[in-house]
Amino acid sequence: MRATVLAFGMLLTFNAFSAPESQCDESAIVGASIELIARPSFRAAFERRAKSGERFAQVVYGMSQEGEDGLSWLEAAANQGSIYAIKLLHIHFSSKAILTKDPDERSRSLVLAAEWAALGANAGNLDMEREFGNYLSEGKGVARDEVKAVYWWERAAEKGSSFAQNSFAHALVDGRGVERNPVIALKWTILAAQKISGPSFGRIKTLDANDLKRHLTPTEIAFAQSEASTWLLNYQNIQMRVQDQNERECGIREFDKGAVR
Repeated sequence: MRATVLAFGMLLTFNAFSAPESQCDESAIVGASIELIARPSFRAAFERRAKSGERFAQVVYGMSQEGEDGLSWLEAAANQGSIYAIKLLHIHFSSKAILTKDPDERSRSLVLAAEWAALGANAGNLDMEREFGNYLSEGKGVARDEVKAVYWWERAAEKGSSFAQNSFAHALVDGRGVERNPVIALKWTILAAQKISGPSFGRIKTLDANDLKRHLTPTEIAFAQSEASTWLLNYQNIQMRVQDQNERECGIREFDKGAVR
């Protein structure tokens, strides 16, 4: 019950203006958590930093705790805008919902998983946008709403999630939560089949593009293919800029650390 109240409060008090972690920040979190586990002597220092309100230390210290002891630290970091903490909390409760045998505990965990996914989605994280769309579509942990599910899938699809592109394509073909549009469905099917997004991994069962084409005119097929090519080119250009920015940011941080030494 305590966790449920905390998570609900986070949805209301989350600071939308807090900057989420960059790829450089996330790499630093993983590295620090590994070092903290390997060197327990650092624990007291990280605990002091976490208690002082440092978001980075709260995430790292929370990750180093056993069982559910670290949840309160992750919740504190999430309330300061840590997307990394939000994703960890979502993973914890979604996994718990699968593994627990108690139906009441499973239900509570699903609600919490959906709440953390909603928080991450509203903060603009594509993984959480995709996941929250799934919860809405399936009615798990939240009231079923196909229209809202499609809204979040489309947002994540535009950002490069192959799973969301596939889900959005299925909705467009079936007319679930959105007006039926097999032409745009073909566009997203072409893109999903390429599995281009880093956060989306593994094999996914996409629609059969050739089957979709059999029900479209040559003009409609050409339009869908052109739309897919244009989207892919724009996406690749954006990813290159993001990668360059991350490399510059990480390089500057490493330089600063070297200067301090």
